[in-house]
Amino acid sequence: MDFQTDISVPNGDFEDAMEVDQDDHSPPFEIPEPDGDPFPLRDMAERVGREVEEFAERLDKYVAEAVRSEEDRRDAAFDIVKDYRIIAEKTVKRLDRLHGAGRSGNEQTNGVLADDDDVLFPQATSIHDLHQWQNELNTWRLLEEMLERLSSDTISQSQARKKMSRNNDRFTADGGAWQDFIVRNPVARERYIVLKWLEESADRTWEDIESLGAKFGNQDDLDQGWLHTREKIKSEKRFRRWDNSISALAPQVRSGYSSEYIVTQLDPDAVTRLNRALEPPDKASEDRCWTLCWQMLRRGWSMDDVRRWCEDHNEQARAMMIGATPDVENTKTYSNGINGRYRWRKACFQVARDGGMNQYEKAVFGLLGGDLKSLEPVSFSWEDHLFAQYNTLLLAQYRRYLHRNHSGHFPPDQQYSFGHFDAVNYNREPHDIQTALQLSEISRVDYRTPFKLIQSQIIGHRIQDFLVQQGVALAQKAEERATNTTDLRQLVDPQFANLLEEEVAIESVMDNYDALRFLAHVVILLQFLDTPFDSIQLQAAADNILAAYIEFLLLAGKLNLIPLYASWLSGDRAIRIMAKVLPDVTDENQRQEYLQLMQNFGMDVHAIFTLQYEYALAYSLLIAEGSRSFQGIQLLEDNADFKWPGKRLIAHEVGPLDRQEEKIVQSTQWFQIISGTWFATFTALTEVAQRLLSKSGIDWRFIISPALSLLTLIPVCGRVDAAIQLFEILSPTGMSLKKTKDMFGVEFDVINPSHELMSNPPKFKVPGRNGKRRVNNLEAFDTMVSAMQQEAGVYYELSQLVEAIQALWEWRVMEDVRIYQQVTKQDAKAAQYEAMEALDHLRMVMDPVLKAGFLTKIQTPEDILDIDGEDPEDWSDELKDPIESQKESLAQIRRAYLPEMVLGYISALHCSAHLFTRDRLLDTMEMADVVAENEELTKAFQQAGKMRELVDMLAISSKTLLRMNALSGGRNGGKSRKKDARSRELWDVSV
Repeated sequence: MDFQTDISVPNGDFEDAMEVDQDDHSPPFEIPEPDGDPFPLRDMAERVGREVEEFAERLDKYVAEAVRSEEDRRDAAFDIVKDYRIIAEKTVKRLDRLHGAGRSGNEQTNGVLADDDDVLFPQATSIHDLHQWQNELNTWRLLEEMLERLSSDTISQSQARKKMSRNNDRFTADGGAWQDFIVRNPVARERYIVLKWLEESADRTWEDIESLGAKFGNQDDLDQGWLHTREKIKSEKRFRRWDNSISALAPQVRSGYSSEYIVTQLDPDAVTRLNRALEPPDKASEDRCWTLCWQMLRRGWSMDDVRRWCEDHNEQARAMMIGATPDVENTKTYSNGINGRYRWRKACFQVARDGGMNQYEKAVFGLLGGDLKSLEPVSFSWEDHLFAQYNTLLLAQYRRYLHRNHSGHFPPDQQYSFGHFDAVNYNREPHDIQTALQLSEISRVDYRTPFKLIQSQIIGHRIQDFLVQQGVALAQKAEERATNTTDLRQLVDPQFANLLEEEVAIESVMDNYDALRFLAHVVILLQFLDTPFDSIQLQAAADNILAAYIEFLLLAGKLNLIPLYASWLSGDRAIRIMAKVLPDVTDENQRQEYLQLMQNFGMDVHAIFTLQYEYALAYSLLIAEGSRSFQGIQLLEDNADFKWPGKRLIAHEVGPLDRQEEKIVQSTQWFQIISGTWFATFTALTEVAQRLLSKSGIDWRFIISPALSLLTLIPVCGRVDAAIQLFEILSPTGMSLKKTKDMFGVEFDVINPSHELMSNPPKFKVPGRNGKRRVNNLEAFDTMVSAMQQEAGVYYELSQLVEAIQALWEWRVMEDVRIYQQVTKQDAKAAQYEAMEALDHLRMVMDPVLKAGFLTKIQTPEDILDIDGEDPEDWSDELKDPIESQKESLAQIRRAYLPEMVLGYISALHCSAHLFTRDRLLDTMEMADVVAENEELTKAFQQAGKMRELVDMLAISSKTLLRMNALSGGRNGGKSRKKDARSRELWDVSV
């Protein structure tokens, strides 16, 4: 479909070519209000009705049919436009019942819709909504007509040309010549289609003729012709002699209402011939009749309908004047021969220029005679101006066609005194219709309303240029929005704000929801028609328009419709859009539905999931001042009580997450619902966990796909509560059980697989020469499990870190219960047992944290890219950078958490010695050896500047142990002394 073809359209400086009446004329009929949107887009989202779902359902129907051939896709596009036109018709019908009182005889229904299948509008509607939908309906009709014209059967045209060529003789009926003219000339055919569309739009939209006529007064009084003038003349004849001949000098008779002289003869042209007036009531009747005649012709009524209306209103003579005789089919053809109709048109032109009692009589004859000047004063809208120009231009083309193809009908020596307006010569150069309609202030304002702009682009075959302008307008707004706000989730790409090579004034319609919806579906229709988006500008603009509509659907809560429209975006744009939308999908069932939809539409689900959690991190804006200045977790507070070594664990209750933290955690839950994807899942979970705990994170996407690495890493750290919830929802063991079930058909914990499983592995698929094949190979299974352990190892160790922090906080609660709460002896025994369990749990979870090598193992590009045997020194900088970033991230976590956790553990052990046995103080003494023998832990203490705190707390614990031994008098309760270095007798000064 070529929407770029230049079509010659009327334009020019009309004041230079002819005199135009510049008086301010007001239409005597209702013109719909402009369809400019008074509501911001966000507010409009709250008013959206059922129509967005209906549009999506129709589109999805044809997408599901998966049409392949060019012809099938073209037919599908035509059917879609037809369906959309039907939706608009139904909506107009519903709104017309609500707000159409006085239009087409309708009465208001107080908000109650008659049809059983009508869907109630979500909010109160107004006459503005009716006008909006009327304009949209007209636009869908125009698009439907233009598509049908472009797809007209060339074989039928050829046959019609042959048929018409045999009838080009002197006796050819004017109707046949007109048909031949339309078939032969594609430009004229298109203009005729536009003209008929303008007529039908007016007939559907404007106030009906009878209601309009009623505004002029009592119909019985107005259908009596020149009743008051006739009675005045009869009255004068009773008192004077009267010569009835036309050639006689007209008597002077003054009006009964003023001092004006009135006509003394009642023939139709008496007013202009005698230059006299009618009695005011008759003048009003005459104005009414010509206004209604103009209205009927402007609406495209057939001459037969006009004639019947004239007969019903006692206006047979007027019907004869405008050619509405029984043998006339329409205003363009005439059955009495080409020559007769040609002369009649020139006579109409002369009446329009030199005759007529009012502007509407001139307009009627100007329409029939092809005069533009007489139509201008009665053109009150963009459509009126367009109608006037197209009617004039089409008749001028027809006149040229008749002279060129039916010259035998016009004898060379036959001269007519009547002139004509040659619109073809007047519009020699092709011009844009936008320029052509800068004729009056009324037209200029009306033309700039959204759907009028769209209509003009469709008619002018410039819809692609218009889409580019709208896409640029959206980008400019997005650029301004990005500058003035911190909203990182906007869907429209601002980087295309300067796409246009030349600076042009852009008339944006994107603030209007209905226009946005219309253009979004036009973009999709162009793809159905295989229209090539052969420029970066057009593709980017089309994507921006679809992105803006998706953003609107997001605001309106129509999440289930978004994948359908995102599937029409280009390449990575669909991935980026869906990645920004997914955080809003929080319901588990809806997530499953979304996954199915994305897979059905052929989207790269893995890439979307990978990018969406990065967007969730960015959108959450976790860059508060506290995050920027985060140096490490604070678990301790000063306390001089002897029960603690100078510091005590702080009280902390894990509370609910804020909205931003919830978004981060929810973004990772998508990996639960997708099968397999072990590496992608644990890479994402590891990165999120690291981001929550440290100042930087892993960004393997730079290696896998640089196009997906769009965001600078944001310092998000110290969010331990969020990390706790992350590991509760997506525990390493739980994710391992689910993923292994998908991958191997049996669930097991990859980190700690059973000996039986490793000895008798399940069958699983591995890549082979002819696709994947199932194997049951012990060595292959062992290799795969080892690789999976490495890929999930960091996430598993981070979960151990968080679990240990949580255990320290829980121990603080237990301290308060045992030390400060007054309980009975029986309850004290239970509390003592519970405290001992809490201490055992703390020792158990701290054990892996204190081991050498904790949080030091990382994934390497060799694991991802399969670059076996390559020396790491030979890796490129692109490969080395993520490695160093990951190492630094883990080093930051060790530095920020481990020293404080060790000190907190010493404090807990010190306190437990007062609650249970002083043997726990021996454990604190061992912490010096643990730190000294663990190089990474020692480095973490040094970098965190906490080595002095460690020494001080150990010194206090040693003094406490000495004091407790001294107080016990060296007694060890009758038990045999321990034979290892842990014996507390080593700390007994009496020995």
